[in-house]
Amino acid sequence: MLKLYIKKYYIFITLSIAIILGLTLRLYGLTFQSYWFDEIFSIKISNPIHSIDYVYSHTMGDVHPPFYQSLLWSWYQIFGFNEYAGRVLSALAGTISIYAIYALARDMFNKEVGIYSAFITATNYFIILYSQEVRSNIFMFLFSILSYLYFIKLIKEYNKINFFLYITFSLLLMYTHYFGFFLVATQVFVFIYYLIIDKERRVELSKLAFGSGFIILIALIPLLHRILEHIGTSNYWMSAPTWLFFIDYMKAYVLSPFLQKIFFVLLIISLISLFIKNEYKKSIITLIIWVIFGYLLPYIKSITGFSILIERSTIIVIPPLIILISYGIFLFRPYILKIILISSIIFFALYHIYRMEYYTKVSKDDFRGLITYLDDLKSEIPIYDFIMHNLHDNKYESHFFEVYTKMLSKDVKIYPARVLKESESIPKYFWAIHGHKDFISKARILHIEGIKQIKVIDKYHTQAILYSYICINCLKDHHE
Repeated sequence: MLKLYIKKYYIFITLSIAIILGLTLRLYGLTFQSYWFDEIFSIKISNPIHSIDYVYSHTMGDVHPPFYQSLLWSWYQIFGFNEYAGRVLSALAGTISIYAIYALARDMFNKEVGIYSAFITATNYFIILYSQEVRSNIFMFLFSILSYLYFIKLIKEYNKINFFLYITFSLLLMYTHYFGFFLVATQVFVFIYYLIIDKERRVELSKLAFGSGFIILIALIPLLHRILEHIGTSNYWMSAPTWLFFIDYMKAYVLSPFLQKIFFVLLIISLISLFIKNEYKKSIITLIIWVIFGYLLPYIKSITGFSILIERSTIIVIPPLIILISYGIFLFRPYILKIILISSIIFFALYHIYRMEYYTKVSKDDFRGLITYLDDLKSEIPIYDFIMHNLHDNKYESHFFEVYTKMLSKDVKIYPARVLKESESIPKYFWAIHGHKDFISKARILHIEGIKQIKVIDKYHTQAILYSYICINCLKDHHE
């Protein structure tokens, strides 16, 4: 009886195990690491004390579209402004991604490939990492999968629901991160491929492309002026990528050297299958186009203008890689060998997370530790926040540390650096704190004659420096 039940509900049971495992890995140790620089930027913008207009305008003023920050603001309104709430939102998105990639792999191949994809996604270190951050990256991953899921459904068979959901998830992706434009651009090349191979449906597919493209362009009008501004930007903080950047990125997705080798072999097997009789040829080529242009388009942008390539933004390319790897497992015979392969992948993925002490070792900028240290001092010495908003004109991001201090319910007052800069007199003693060490070296006020360092608290890329100030000119006037 039990065997019959398991056989009947095998897919449901195994998928449920993958989702529960993934949820556990994403919720466990969720607030062990301190919020780091980018996460504090997220909570500063989406602080529920602000209006939604503030969230929209300040996000648009940065280099990101407004959806994620607006969603985070709404989430805080409902569940409270605390560390756990913000990260739970990302953890839930990461967990939903497990089912989403199963559905995409199932529709492109079969349920078996979908199950393998779900387990790889559930246990992948890179995806877990961004499922535990208050940033938009995991939503890029989720919306990329969902956009392609309904894009594929739409190509196979038009209906109003598929059309609506494709438009919706594509727009959500592009309103979450500008890399979403590259993802949708890869679909243009996939569409061209289908136009070439499916001559009988060219008119139907062309109408579909025109209709969806027109609606998406209209819906993107609010972003156009920001896009044009970004295109006109002459520089950015990222360095230009090398032409082999994608190899380093692929290694970063899977830190385990053993899994890197296994995944490479499985990818090669999937690609080789193109040259034999294969019912999934269209799906394989679709995924290859997704990977190639998902890397190529931002690379071309980065070498012809300012660089925008960073590994976390290429999370939009990970879904097709996972599905191709999963298809490589599917191609093995006999079935017991597949079980051994996927079990080994799960084991070594979990073992590597354990070995790197992911849940027990502080690895992110320890802003929480720094704030707690200053709070424990209970000192009257003023503290100034030297997080710079713009290194080139020496302007400062106001109240950067303060918003995290309030979230942590710490009773320590932190002033923006401009208060010190605009003050008529410099305190005899003061703390200068920051999150990126090169920032503080740029601050002109800290190079005034008479200011010197007397104590440095340096830990995990955050730094508090206790300064003393002796007014040299005052002493000269006194002696005269």
